Amino acid sequence: MKSKAFRFVVILFLAVVVLGVAFILFTAGMHIPYESQEKYFESIRSIAAIIFGVSGAWLAITYPKAITSADKARQSSAEDRKKAIQDAGNDTEVLLGFIHTMIVSILVISVSLAVPFFKEGLSQWGWALTYREYFRGGLYSLLWILAVVQLSLLFITLRTTNRALRELKRHMAEAEVKADRDANTDH
Repeated sequence: MKSKAFRFVVILFLAVVVLGVAFILFTAGMHIPYESQEKYFESIRSIAAIIFGVSGAWLAITYPKAITSADKARQSSAEDRKKAIQDAGNDTEVLLGFIHTMIVSILVISVSLAVPFFKEGLSQWGWALTYREYFRGGLYSLLWILAVVQLSLLFITLRTTNRALRELKRHMAEAEVKADRDANTDH
């Protein structure tokens, strides 16, 4: 198992890389007009909405199972309690993975919806027009950060979905083993 210090170093390194790329894109984005950047914000918003919908569908599937396994753990006998608690913990982690994905998707959608309003509001003030290039650069960096968040969300969603499917396969395998045992006791 990886140590917390190693994870911290990896996360710190990735944060430095993302911020470094964001700074490079800031300088490049200073010369890219808002109209060119706007379509990318729309794409990010659309992808976030799709991820939100898929996560919501998985949430609808996994929530009843998590509630059932939590009730089963609460009502289990002493010899079955450890396994029931472990199952309830796994189901809860899958459920929380989808909830976290949905929360981040909402934040991405909110930011991408706020950008056009922010842009129009700033264009009403003369002082903001003098810093237009800096706002463009900041917007392009924000676009990069949102894209990285989107890619992370995609991988998190895939990981959580994979976990849910592995759990389903495990339960199916247990059911098959029980069916085989039942068939063997009949002979």
